[in-house]
Amino acid sequence: MKGAILAGGTGSRRFPLTKGTYKHLLPVYNAPMIIARAMKGQTILVYGDGLQIRDWVFVVDHCAAIDSVLHHGRDGEIYNLGAGNEWTNREIAGRILQLLGKPESLLAHVQDRPGHDRRYALDRAKAQKQLGWVPRTMLEDGLKQTVAWYLANREWMRRVSARKFKSYCRQQYDERETMLAGIRDTNGRA
Repeated sequence: MKGAILAGGTGSRRFPLTKGTYKHLLPVYNAPMIIARAMKGQTILVYGDGLQIRDWVFVVDHCAAIDSVLHHGRDGEIYNLGAGNEWTNREIAGRILQLLGKPESLLAHVQDRPGHDRRYALDRAKAQKQLGWVPRTMLEDGLKQTVAWYLANREWMRRVSARKFKSYCRQQYDERETMLAGIRDTNGRA
């Protein structure tokens, strides 16, 4: 399959979020960042009201979809690989905290990013009809497996945290945490 374009839950940007290297397991993306910070008992920043809706695709399902496109897709076609698992960022953060046994008081709302999309969703009907692909993992099960993976790979997390994405974390969190000074969330935390 040479010319297919994959769209994986990213709205108008047509490229897959699932990649073939461990660098994309790094906690710089939403769910991994929430897991990494919650495991350490650190504040988890939620943009705006946290009600941005995303279509969450479990990594194994996304890989199966990409494999299906590569082996059965038609040249030049665009296949949207949505899973129909639409949850808000706030719901995902809350569920991850529950799975880790951490309090929701770790969540702190900060000013939303300019132009932050309210909803990313894709219609998988074409991929389902032409490729026979449907996601197999319910979001709840995928979240449990993801959290379990990070818990079982704490040493990997420690090593990775000591390298490249530390500057990203500092940029995204430390600078924003200064904004939290004086801002109190509903639990009275800064």
